[in-house]
Amino acid sequence: MTDEIENLILEHLRVLRANDEVFRQEFAELKVHMLAIENHIAASALTEARHSGRIDQHDDRLARIERRLDLI
Repeated sequence: MTDEIENLILEHLRVLRANDEVFRQEFAELKVHMLAIENHIAASALTEARHSGRIDQHDDRLARIERRLDLI
């Protein structure tokens, strides 16, 4: 009887270990995907900052042109 119980416990432990390994692999994949998303967001933020700076420069140039032409 105890052999059957020990075998049953060992079988459950094997299943738990196999599931644990699957979860570890999936978690590692999720970490990779999250890192890629973070990098994409950071790159987008940098691009947006560059565009914002260019728009500010264009606004300044337009204001100077309007002042020179006495349009303001």
